[in-house]
Amino acid sequence: MTAPFPQFRKIPVPFLGASLGLSAPREARLPALYGAPENAGEIISGHRPLVVGNGAVGGAIALHMARLQPAALFLTDPKSFKEESILTQPIDPVSIGKPKAAEIGRRCKAISPNTEVHVFCGSIQELDLAELAGTTALFLATDNIAAEVEASQIALRLGIPVIHAAVHGATTVAQVRVFDIGREPDSPCPACLLNAEEITQMNEQATFPCDPGSVTAASARDVQTAPTVSLPNLCSLAADLAVMQFLKLALPFGTPVGNTMLEFCGHTGKSWLTPTGRNPNCSCDHLAWQIRASSRPNLADATLGDLVRDFVVDPGSGATFQIAAFDWLDRTACPTGHHESPVRRFVPELQPIEFPPCPECQAPVTSPPLARRNAVFSESLGNAIDTPLRELGINSNPPWIRFDFADRTALLLSA
Repeated sequence: MTAPFPQFRKIPVPFLGASLGLSAPREARLPALYGAPENAGEIISGHRPLVVGNGAVGGAIALHMARLQPAALFLTDPKSFKEESILTQPIDPVSIGKPKAAEIGRRCKAISPNTEVHVFCGSIQELDLAELAGTTALFLATDNIAAEVEASQIALRLGIPVIHAAVHGATTVAQVRVFDIGREPDSPCPACLLNAEEITQMNEQATFPCDPGSVTAASARDVQTAPTVSLPNLCSLAADLAVMQFLKLALPFGTPVGNTMLEFCGHTGKSWLTPTGRNPNCSCDHLAWQIRASSRPNLADATLGDLVRDFVVDPGSGATFQIAAFDWLDRTACPTGHHESPVRRFVPELQPIEFPPCPECQAPVTSPPLARRNAVFSESLGNAIDTPLRELGINSNPPWIRFDFADRTALLLSA
């Protein structure tokens, strides 16, 4: 299943790599790992990991994953490299001042031209969840607690595992936590392990939308974080361990790593592998979404009632609908109260709509509070639930439609 990626930028094949035909086959160096399946390379090829945070730890993870040559690689980071970045991060001086996601993405594409590399130079809070449908694992390597919580919720919605890598420079500790989301029904998520102090810090730095499943630009916040202060080799060690734990989870082989925390301390030279568990008071909703690709050539030609029935649900049972890049406009009104007109159509999201002035007072006509919203209840649609979306203002095939039923949430992706 592959979703469109309008927010991501696809990295083209580098001219040098294309001209020389560079793309050494993975099998030239991939060992026959003890206990791993014989088709280990094929399994790796099917993966589409997302790396959140592309600095000292995440950048090294991304480059390692590129060398493993997965089908696709998604990178997101809102920051750019600074002069100090060269002290801990896998770059050279020419990278200073460049966006982290774009620069690491360029390097990944040069290493593996056959891998689709998509980069987003922004925070994960700004990404629409539907953009990430089809990703198979989430590497988390950020120093932003709000981003950790948002990433946790995304992984839970999509039902994909999380590999969270971090370092503590002063104690020379490299830590990797694996959350086997999607396969273990009671799996914890990164937010489950936040302590009271971290939750307080998060609440002081950022606010979140009313809907915890909403991943939109409205939820993005400029959160100030401290730079990673660590030995460079400790950062790369955390990345190395994260990729190892991913491979052990994905193939699998060796000691099971699902829902564990691996720590290595340079001071003592010791390592620990500790199980982790679900926090019943976790701030994230641990309910996975039902995600499927539509068999219809164009969702705009269908009615919402048709699409609900595709999920084997009676349209009359009640649902909330949200369509990508569109708001529902119920009515317009004159601010002086002379005039009110029903609209009952979808209109482009965030786009101002001009209406004819009030015929009585000539005042500008606008949408009253709550008359324009990004989601609409089935009860509010009336007969419009059986009207083709094209006749309700959806002129092109929307990339996704979200359905909130009483007992579950479903995400329908366009063909």
